[in-house]
Amino acid sequence: MTGDPDLLDDLLRLAAAGGTEVDVAADPVAARPRFTHAPLVLVGVDQAAACLHARLPRRPRMIIVGHEPIVPTAWDLAEPLGAEHVALLPAAEPWLVDRFASSLRLEPPPDGRVLAVLGGRGGAGASTLAGGLAVTAVRTGLRTLLLDADPLGGGLDLVLGWEQVDGLRWPALTEAGGPVDPP
Repeated sequence: MTGDPDLLDDLLRLAAAGGTEVDVAADPVAARPRFTHAPLVLVGVDQAAACLHARLPRRPRMIIVGHEPIVPTAWDLAEPLGAEHVALLPAAEPWLVDRFASSLRLEPPPDGRVLAVLGGRGGAGASTLAGGLAVTAVRTGLRTLLLDADPLGGGLDLVLGWEQVDGLRWPALTEAGGPVDPP
């Protein structure tokens, strides 16, 4: 959210470097419909006071952004707005690129559901039931992930007769790596 064309150009460049598409708003009135649901909100120094006057709700992952030297009022407005950080460009550019990239991982998938099947003891049929539910879900067109977290079980690929079917198995996951954003 900024009305400063130079700041907007810099933020669009940084968002592209972070692989993120952005919604741009020139002021709090234009930003209000998307403000609470956005995974990350950047407020230009030029709009910080206007956000406070518009009484936008406090929210996590809000950052006030401006070029160095930043006006002292930005620091004074950060706490009342609930901004987590004040980022000064160009020094904060790498940090902002990381924030844009991490905002992609924070968006929850639409209509995602989790169903857990727990057996009371070995041989209760939890794996068979979980397999049946997953097969039924796939047949109805739902995107499905079947995961067996029982360290003592034989594995769902054996239960379903899929030992020869290509797919990801636990040994392949032990080799996986990458950054994990704690939130």
